[in-house]
Amino acid sequence: LTLGFEGDEFYLAEIEGLSGWTFSELLFAFPAAIPVGLAKSELSSIELLPGMSYVFSGSERLLMLAEDATQLPRVVPPAGSAEAKIIRERALQGASKLATSGERVVEARAREEFIMVLGWNNSISALLVEVDHLVAPGSEVMVYSPRPVPDREKILQASQIRRGYHYRNMAVSHRQGKLGARYMLETLPLEKASRIFILAENSAASAWEADGQTIAVIL
Repeated sequence: LTLGFEGDEFYLAEIEGLSGWTFSELLFAFPAAIPVGLAKSELSSIELLPGMSYVFSGSERLLMLAEDATQLPRVVPPAGSAEAKIIRERALQGASKLATSGERVVEARAREEFIMVLGWNNSISALLVEVDHLVAPGSEVMVYSPRPVPDREKILQASQIRRGYHYRNMAVSHRQGKLGARYMLETLPLEKASRIFILAENSAASAWEADGQTIAVIL
């Protein structure tokens, strides 16, 4: 779930000492925060879940998931230090525990999927690119939001042109309706979905309204 509650749980953090680390090693480096992406410069867009072998140059900022800003790390040990060795050993242990689940993910990618996205905000363009990388050809993503369909189609088309990347493995369809309207949600083919993403709706009048709609969808 990608939620938009006030006091956001996603933070773009500048961390000292990133040079020489790989993204996979940093997944297990911080006790109270989880890296989920990066920005290569102040002007670049956020890249969600880069390759596990991505090596940091030191100029990047990390997109982190944390309870609050006080949990964000400020520094990571130098890549060649004794502390770094301990972190790398922890990363190897974590990766081995995920090996069998990783095999199941590969199997899941070999079939077509039907995916629902409930809600719409500025993260959807990046989300759909990542989904297209994960699913097999012939998959479908249905987006449900109160935002007018022509506006959504225009935004996604412009995003693909700007990124120089067009969806290869999936088709995107749209439904329009209120997020909090249960009778509308019941008309959606949710039972067919292999995955459901819930986004905080940015067309809501306020953050409180967006949060209320998100909670209504979950319930």
